[in-house]
Amino acid sequence: MFEDMIQFGAYDPNVSKQVECLRFCFMHLIQGDLDDVRRDWNTHRIRPSRDAYCPAGVPDELFYLPPPPAEDCMIRDGPPLPVEVMDQLEEPRICDSEDMEQYLIYLCVVHGWCHPPVDINAASELYFNLVNFL
Repeated sequence: MFEDMIQFGAYDPNVSKQVECLRFCFMHLIQGDLDDVRRDWNTHRIRPSRDAYCPAGVPDELFYLPPPPAEDCMIRDGPPLPVEVMDQLEEPRICDSEDMEQYLIYLCVVHGWCHPPVDINAASELYFNLVNFL
């Protein structure tokens, strides 16, 4: 879909404001799909294999309750991160620029546009509405 938007001239990946707008409109949907894939992957069973180096089982269970001898390698009660590192951590943002994100949210509120969009059609419509103000 994004390639079609590029071909029709509706989106230029070299224009940072359009990239920010696209991320603002579609990121929640993309993240939701990624979460679904992760959830599905982590509940399927990995079959045992004679030549495999990893154990068989369900990925989430293998991670949280590893079988021996992997459980001996787990770090338990590790030291906390240094204050210098903790001070550099930032909450993830949809847009690189906080000002741009606030502006796009403002436009959604003023015009009554739904954010985050509930489906790909709503996200496309929101993008085309917002990009006109950039």
